Amino acid sequence: TNKISKKDLRKLAGQTSCIASLLYTWRPFVAMLWAPLYDPKAAAHDTPNLVWHSAIRIPLAWMQAFLEGKFNNLERHYSIQDYLDEGVDTEITVDASPEALGGTLTEDGVITEYFMDDLSEFDEQVLGHRRGGSDGQQAWEALAVLCALRLWSSKWAHKRVRLRVRSDSVTALTLLLKLKATGSGPALIAREAALDIAEALYTPSALAHIPGVANVAADFLSRWRQKGCPPLPRSLQDAAYIPLPPRDARWWRTLG
Repeated sequence: TNKISKKDLRKLAGQTSCIASLLYTWRPFVAMLWAPLYDPKAAAHDTPNLVWHSAIRIPLAWMQAFLEGKFNNLERHYSIQDYLDEGVDTEITVDASPEALGGTLTEDGVITEYFMDDLSEFDEQVLGHRRGGSDGQQAWEALAVLCALRLWSSKWAHKRVRLRVRSDSVTALTLLLKLKATGSGPALIAREAALDIAEALYTPSALAHIPGVANVAADFLSRWRQKGCPPLPRSLQDAAYIPLPPRDARWWRTLG
C-alpha cells in the first residue's frame, strides 16, 4: 500500500525507539519515523489519519537492512587482547574553515598522518550551504569528523584501539555522541556516522572539546590555501599526507 495509518506509524516509532536505546546506531533513522506524524505535508489529502508511505520509505529500508545483517551490526567478536584493553592509543583531531577541511591522526602520541581538502560544489548541494560563509560552519565541522573517521576506519575496524576524537565544535562532537542533529545537513551526516559505527568493531571511547586557539595543526590544515600554502609546521613534517576520496554520490552511502 502507498499509505500507512498514523496509529500504526506511532506504534512502530515507539517500538523502534525502544530498540534504539540499545542499538544506538538506529537513532538517526528512527528520528525519521517521527517527523511525518507532525508534518502536514506527509498526510494524505483525503484521509488526514494516514501518511504517505514515501515519507518513511528511507528509514524502513535502512532498518530492514540492519535486521538482515547486511552491515554486521548485530554481531561482535572479541579477542583476549580486546578484553585486556590493549591497543594503540589513537586520537583524531579535526577542524573546518568556510572553505576547507583538515585533520590529523595521532598514534601513541605522535602525529602519523594528516589530510586537508577543499569543500566542493557537491558538498554545497548535499548539505544545503554555500562555501565561504558562516551559515554552514556547523555542517562543515561535522563533515570534517565524518571524513576523518571514514578515512582512518581501517585502524579500528577489526581490532581494539583507544580512540579519541577532538574538535573545537560542540555540535560535531554532540552529533557523534548521540547520533542526533538538527538541520537536514547535520542529520544526514548523523546517519552516515551511524552506518559507519555499526560496521566498525569499536566506537570512539572519548570525545574532547578543545578551544579553537589550541587546535593548531588541524586549523592550519583547514586554512592552508587561504594562508598562501605556507610550509608545514614542525609537528606535521614527519607525518604522511593522506588524500580524502572524492565525496561524490557514491561516498554518501545513505542517500541511495
